[in-house]
Amino acid sequence: HAREPMKERDESGTTQTIDRRGVNAYRALRDLAGEILVSDDVENALNRCGALVQELLQADACSVALLDQRAGALVPLLTMAGGRSADIPPLSLQMLDGRLLKAIKESRPLIVAHGAIIDGDIPLPLTEAQSALTAMLLPLPVREGMSGILWIGRIHGEPFNAEELDLAETIAAMVALAIRSLSTQRRNHDESRRDPRTGLLDAAL
Repeated sequence: HAREPMKERDESGTTQTIDRRGVNAYRALRDLAGEILVSDDVENALNRCGALVQELLQADACSVALLDQRAGALVPLLTMAGGRSADIPPLSLQMLDGRLLKAIKESRPLIVAHGAIIDGDIPLPLTEAQSALTAMLLPLPVREGMSGILWIGRIHGEPFNAEELDLAETIAAMVALAIRSLSTQRRNHDESRRDPRTGLLDAAL
């Protein structure tokens, strides 16, 4: 007999196909990687990364930023909420919490799980005003001497699980690939065509 597709039954007895979110996520990431490698519009690629973050991780908002040590600021390359992107000015590092800043500089992840920040195995209690937030802060593996972050947030959402953390790290690698491509392309453009945000990238290269 031919093998039947894997199926499961819910409580009502209705036959349903197995959840294919994992397969769909793989296909979306594969397509995104192909776009990044051949595209000459890297800002669009970053927007696609942000859209995938919100779609695959059911996030309300996300941000991609590079750390400018000389200016003492985080320089946003992408800020997206509700499927729409916005231009945000650089954020002074003086406005960041000490633990958060240390994680950014040391390129290590942090997870905000409602009432606490999880830094390794150490929970740091948060104020009541922050307890509705679930978020991940992931380092971007751009290159040596260049630090960046991918921030992903949910409002009133469930804490991120291990599978979602793995998926977010994969997307972070895609973001880093897009930034490398942005760096290379901007070096080949005339000064008149350069985006001011890429001065940080040029300096690091």
